[in-house]
This record gives sequence, structure tokens and C-alpha cells, in this order.
Amino acid sequence: MYSPLVKILNAGGHVYKAHMVSFDTTATQLSAYCDGIPAGQEVAARQMLHDSVVSICPGDNGEPGVVTLELTNGFSFGRPVLYVSTDASAEIAAALEGAIFVPAMGNIPVGRDDSLFSSIERGPLNVLGGIPTIATDYSPLWDLNLGEWTQDAIDNGYRSRLTEEFAILGMAERGFITGPGKTKEMADRIVELATDNKLRANMGARGKKRVEKLFSFEKNQKEILALLTGSKGY
Repeated sequence: MYSPLVKILNAGGHVYKAHMVSFDTTATQLSAYCDGIPAGQEVAARQMLHDSVVSICPGDNGEPGVVTLELTNGFSFGRPVLYVSTDASAEIAAALEGAIFVPAMGNIPVGRDDSLFSSIERGPLNVLGGIPTIATDYSPLWDLNLGEWTQDAIDNGYRSRLTEEFAILGMAERGFITGPGKTKEMADRIVELATDNKLRANMGARGKKRVEKLFSFEKNQKEILALLTGSKGY
């Protein structure tokens, strides 16, 4: 059963996370994607490549190959971060992150989330409890915590983009965020979105229109000037 974790027995028994970006392919096959995946070849490419691969090129004359992976946006302690997500032990996490579904990883005895030197880190939907440059007890094995706004929060207009773990925990403690009640249905919708090009394009177009309306350059410029001058320019 596949797992991205490998142990080198004759080198101290250390455990490494070896990302699998392609399997059972030749240099000739991979060379077709040196400059990215051509239009119209997405389906064929994904049969050989990980979903996060943007381009991949084998090395020539003994030189190492090069692979470019798509990064995921997230936050840690309110700061923006970029990370690579390649494997997940739960279907919904794999669908959300475009990762390989690896049920065997669910058998790894991690536990002790949030305790000192825990081998697992919290990740509430792109908000991470710690990253290597900030948390000395960082682990690449994450526990994904899905949440949704309660009706009380919706009625009071409390919904907003949260970027800090303790802010999320505070909202949960006050009854404004809870675990999703229909995880299976949510996973089905995410999978539907991931496999329906027209649905994704329509959602992207509506999202772009909303961003252009709410976060235009002119609007941002007025808000920054208002902060600098102390006026109410927005």
C-alpha cells in the first residue's frame, strides 16, 4: 500500500517524505511537458503526473531533472505562506488540496496535536498552526480541521476570512464556528467542481468579477490614503 514516507534502514532509520510526482514513465514521455502541459492534453498528462505538477523535464547527460509544482496559499499566525501539498489520508482533504488520496497515511500513529514536539500539526483549511521558520516543533504531517460558520454567526454578519489559528479557536469557543455537518456532501461537491471544467470556469469568472468589484486598485488606493491621512476617503 502506497505511502510517501520512506525509512532508510542503513542510514540511521530516519524517515523522509518522498513526494511522488510521476510513476512508470519514460524520459521521452516527460519531455513533452518541459514547457508545461499543452492545451487539450490535461487529461492525458494527469494520468502520468501529480495534479500539482505544472511542468516536468528530465535531465540531459546525467544532469538532474526539473519539476515545477503549483503551490497552495495559506496563513500561519496571520502571515501569508505558500506550501506544497502532495498527499492526504482523507478524501475531502485530497480533493481540496489536489493531492493523492493515501488511506494508509491514516494509520500513522501521530496524535498529541498541539503538544510539545508533537508529530502532527494543525491545519484548519489553509490556516496552519506552525511553519518551519516560525515553529520549532513543526511537522510535515498535518491534521486538517474543517469548519463552517454557524447560523448564529451568519445571522450576526460575523463571517470573514480568518488567517490565524487562535482566532479560529476563539470563534469556535464562542459558538460561531463548528465542524461541518455534511462532510460527504461537501466532498462530493468539491469533486464535482474538480472534474467539471465548465463549472470551474463559471465559478472563476464570477469570483473574478466579485474581486474586481470589491478590491479594485482605485478602491485599495483610497483606503490606503485614508489610513495614512486619517481621513474617511472610503
